[in-house]
Amino acid sequence: MTAKTVLITGSTRGIGLEFAKHFTNAGWKVIGVARNGSKADKLQDLSPFKVVRFDCTDEISIAQVAQELKGIPIDLLINNAGIYMDGGLETTTKDMLLRQFEVNTVGPFLVTRALLSNLKLAAEKNGSDGALVVTVSSQMGSIGGNKFGGNYSYGASKAAVNMVNSSLAIDLKKDNIAAIVVHPGYVVTDLTGGLGDVHTDESVRGMTSVIEKVTMKDTGKFFHFQGHEMPCNRGLGLSFAKYFIKKEWDVIATTRKGANLDDLKALSPSKIITMDVGDESSVLQMAQELRGTPIDLLINNAGTFTGSGDLRSTTKDDLMTEFEVHAVGPFLVTRSLLPNLQLAAKKNSKYGARVAHLSSVWASIETGSGPYAYAASKAALHMINHRMADEMKPHHIAAIVLDPGYVATNLTRSSYEAEADRVVNAMVGIIEKSKLKDTGKFYHFEGHEIPW
Repeated sequence: MTAKTVLITGSTRGIGLEFAKHFTNAGWKVIGVARNGSKADKLQDLSPFKVVRFDCTDEISIAQVAQELKGIPIDLLINNAGIYMDGGLETTTKDMLLRQFEVNTVGPFLVTRALLSNLKLAAEKNGSDGALVVTVSSQMGSIGGNKFGGNYSYGASKAAVNMVNSSLAIDLKKDNIAAIVVHPGYVVTDLTGGLGDVHTDESVRGMTSVIEKVTMKDTGKFFHFQGHEMPCNRGLGLSFAKYFIKKEWDVIATTRKGANLDDLKALSPSKIITMDVGDESSVLQMAQELRGTPIDLLINNAGTFTGSGDLRSTTKDDLMTEFEVHAVGPFLVTRSLLPNLQLAAKKNSKYGARVAHLSSVWASIETGSGPYAYAASKAALHMINHRMADEMKPHHIAAIVLDPGYVATNLTRSSYEAEADRVVNAMVGIIEKSKLKDTGKFYHFEGHEIPW
């Protein structure tokens, strides 16, 4: 079997050198990148396949190396080179901002673009396995995960590279090249001044474990080195939780196993339950745990997106995954919590109880034109809601469907037309105004009805 090839920027020390050690030991051909004028003794000691020199902000030196590597398939590109300059609101300078954007954001873009032909060669060689671009980012680049402020230039440069990766994921998907970003943890390196709570070997071991498992379905995602996804922005579920906690509702939040709960826990909801909407046993366990608890409002928000597949590229797995999450999941959850909704409806004799399913205008058969798997699964949800509306109406439970628009969330890779908090405020307004006579209807978050 032919050895695979990895190119690692910033590989003379720290995380980059540890990546070089890992892949050398794993039998890969390692192309290490050293900055012009920097020492590369430790990298050379590994006897890598090749050591090249360029500054990731210098287009001329990048182009020269790209020419040197012409015709060599690169299976994995790791954009690791980076700099860190601390700075608060009063101390951050324009030069600090521009320099960190240049190295941490522009650099990975230039390197990836220059080596695109090498990545394409590898993707063609590897068939379904394709090729992969990994950019080392930071949780400081997570807008949804920002709790402490400060670090303006570093955080902004990493948020920007996350967005660059999001666009790369879209543009490179047709070439069977995936692109992800990873958070290495707070690592003991020169960049952190020797501080940190994770050593390079542990960080790289975790990141390479993530890399080994990545498929095209993961392109565009942001992973913690421990394996879970990181928030790029606020999701709708979290914004719903914020809204109702602020209104002093008892909020019961559900989350998938392994999800990052920091932002949710910070809100102090009444209860957090781990549940997978596609796993009937976990849904039933959740229902048992909530037995006897009236639920005034059930919001079925969990969703997934396997990609913008067309007629040729949509797979059976894409279709089945989205049907399971978008149609089967809400059905199982609503049915299992029907006794709780009925308890609330009896308690609220005038208002009753409500079920709200989050869907998309893409699922409107009359006006929609979205990706096959996503649109079809949401259209199936509409029919399920229509049937539920009829069956639950005698119990004074209304069921509606809401289109949140194209929102900035992890699902949309942070591309957006509207922000989650504003959209949630609008959708809650619709829910509050809905009456039993509105059951079965499909609303846009701006208030108008959408045709089925």
